[in-house]
Amino acid sequence: MKSEVELKQQDWPNALKTLEHAFDLPGVKDSDPAGSMRNKSSLPFGQEERARIFLNLVTVYCEIKNFDGAKKILSRAVGEFTGTPEEVRVMLAQSDLAMKMGDTKKALNMLKKITPENRSFV
Repeated sequence: MKSEVELKQQDWPNALKTLEHAFDLPGVKDSDPAGSMRNKSSLPFGQEERARIFLNLVTVYCEIKNFDGAKKILSRAVGEFTGTPEEVRVMLAQSDLAMKMGDTKKALNMLKKITPENRSFV
């Protein structure tokens, strides 16, 4: 929640710190529930919360013009969320990143890949 407030306030440095810390929490970066259950101090993160952290981190990286960092997180998000209800949100973030990098054609082509099957998750 803290990062959501920081994003709304466009407080990019603090949002970056908050989200990078959240991303490194057990159960966020790696969805290994068995591994995270071994660590009693870990918090359970659902798929939607994990995706929100991934995509908010991409947003902050884009705002501070760290496109390589955004690409790295998105690449990981594709692997984590393909075939899930969060897949369309990841696809939209990929298109948004392409737009912010000035590649309108690539952004539009990515949007064309959204099919009725994965659109039903929206």
